[in-house]
Amino acid sequence: MSTSVPITITSAVPPAIFGWEHRADLFGRLRNWVGWQMLSPVLRPAYRLENKFATEWSLPRSPRPLAQRSSHAYLTTCPPEFDFPRPDVAQYTYCGPFVDPDIRVNIPFDWTKVPPNQPLIYVSLGTEFNNQINVYRVILQAIQTMQVTPVVSVGKNIGDIEINHLQQLHPTAVVVRSAPQLEMLQRADAFITHAGMNSVLESLIYGVPTVAIPITADQPGIAARIRRAGVGEVITPKQLTKERLLQKLTLVLNTPLYRLNLKKFQDWINAHPGVVLAADKIETFFQQER
Repeated sequence: MSTSVPITITSAVPPAIFGWEHRADLFGRLRNWVGWQMLSPVLRPAYRLENKFATEWSLPRSPRPLAQRSSHAYLTTCPPEFDFPRPDVAQYTYCGPFVDPDIRVNIPFDWTKVPPNQPLIYVSLGTEFNNQINVYRVILQAIQTMQVTPVVSVGKNIGDIEINHLQQLHPTAVVVRSAPQLEMLQRADAFITHAGMNSVLESLIYGVPTVAIPITADQPGIAARIRRAGVGEVITPKQLTKERLLQKLTLVLNTPLYRLNLKKFQDWINAHPGVVLAADKIETFFQQER
């Protein structure tokens, strides 16, 4: 099961920690293979731990890191058209997102601070690696010249003094520690995101074009898929300037093609409820095993 893109070692697809574009030619396959070899020291401890538990639970040992234990029950929350092309695509069940608004924690938010007659730009860099004060600063500086309302969710890792400084950069922005993300995306005209998989899937559900600023982990690889799918733009933290961000944000706000591409994903997600697909696949698998 992967709550991100499928993660298996193959020269057809680069490791998701790299923001590499998909390339099916010889150079691309060699580049991908070198990338996986670079990750080998990182994967080795997890591989040893996996086989340790496999032995304790009387399961087959894995022959190599990230090897699939079954060719019939690899589930991923990634929609099929969002992933890079893979020669072994039949081995995966692309379930799509597992999102249930009814079980979300209710996060209070003062909606009177959001004017109904202005575009809403929602900004969130996730919950784990969100202490990116310089990134928030550039975002607010870029949006200063736009007739929009930014709602910036900074999380728990930013101090009160820093939040006050951010608020002073853009007095009409709504800077909060947390915001009700699904409700925000229902109203947002654009989403500035770290390209975490859960956030990206939710932007697909609600058809919100994104500007991705990938920070770490699998975010660069997910951002590369955002660009390839035509549902948003990407700026790496090293490339981030207020001028570049303003250009990208203006592009996603004013180009209809992004929303046309998003509509295709919305239609697929609506027709393929992720939890139902996953449950059906698991039941089928166990029936076959018996």
